[in-house]
Amino acid sequence: MDRIHEIRSVIAKPPRHVAELTEHALWSPGAPLFWTADRVAEPPHFYPVYRHGATYSWSVLALIVRKGHLTPNPRAVRAAQARDHRYFASVETIDREIERVGGPVSLAPELDIREPGQYADAVVAALRADVAELEAQADTTPFVLTGGRDSLNLLLLPWSKRVTALSARPNFPLVEQFVRDNDLDVRVRELTDPEDAAVLDRELLENTCRADLQHYRWGASLREIALESEGRAVFWKGQLGDVTMTPFWKKYAVDASGFRDFVRKVYARADFLVPAVLERAIARRVIVPRLLSSLWLRGANWQGAHMTVIRGTSGALVASAYHGPRMLRVLARIDLVRAAQRDVRPMIGERLLGRPVRYPTENPGPLPSAFRRGLASPERFIERLQRAGVGVG
Repeated sequence: MDRIHEIRSVIAKPPRHVAELTEHALWSPGAPLFWTADRVAEPPHFYPVYRHGATYSWSVLALIVRKGHLTPNPRAVRAAQARDHRYFASVETIDREIERVGGPVSLAPELDIREPGQYADAVVAALRADVAELEAQADTTPFVLTGGRDSLNLLLLPWSKRVTALSARPNFPLVEQFVRDNDLDVRVRELTDPEDAAVLDRELLENTCRADLQHYRWGASLREIALESEGRAVFWKGQLGDVTMTPFWKKYAVDASGFRDFVRKVYARADFLVPAVLERAIARRVIVPRLLSSLWLRGANWQGAHMTVIRGTSGALVASAYHGPRMLRVLARIDLVRAAQRDVRPMIGERLLGRPVRYPTENPGPLPSAFRRGLASPERFIERLQRAGVGVG
């Protein structure tokens, strides 16, 4: 059964109605595809939540199929046709009548997480609680998509079941070595990326032109693993941890070479020494709001959209460990100027493992997928919808 037929098979069932809908309800084990709600709680920040009329879903495709036709959004079409298209950073979608719901994380009144050690303690407590809560909801089997330190640290968590690290070359042997170096009881399984026509069709459909699919890989491997697990697989990702747990937050927020350089440009004096109190004030009022806005518009529309593609392709739930409810409360309380002037991930790893962690000295990353070049084009997507009897216009 292809993806559109799967969606049509559940359309006849009434959506699940709740008084208050959260992003984590849509992204929980056994969650239905469609929801209605009296209200949406705390604006969804990272996990994709979309709305058409009174109906909500994590899947843009599902909402298009449910309403029976695509109403093309010219802005989204032009963005997807651009030569340098990577992802569509917008609350809009390929369908003018379907919008993304939510907004940036709201800062707490007091940024009371001010020291790196305090920050590491808060992250460890939040990670443990968020993972335990999701695991307690259903009989699940954890798989961690593993590459750099963000995801490697997830292997150190106290999982209720033995975890499997999934990694692809060139990172795969580095992950194997990490498991050996730190004496972890973790399986390591290699992901491959064969050119599977049925899986590529699912990716094309579920992506709904949001991103360049050259950077979304391993669909066939992930679907195979999900089918083997008979519905119990949860694919965990360590997404965007480096944005708030390393000094990378400065560049991610302002797209400049560094925070102090940005402040100096504001004051137009290259020799101006920024007092710590002024640095914190500007971070609170300018930099951190820009960071949270970027995480909402850029990060979630890139990595969050990838979660929907994996979910629609494999049928398995995908979870982002650094975006659970408790982790988001931590994010709202961090004084980044004080707490994240250096990489705190080794401190987090040491607290999770109980001893210093030995990390790989490199994180090479995979090449783009050549056979997915052009797959995300609006023309292909529209043609595929029409072939399945979904109207356009």
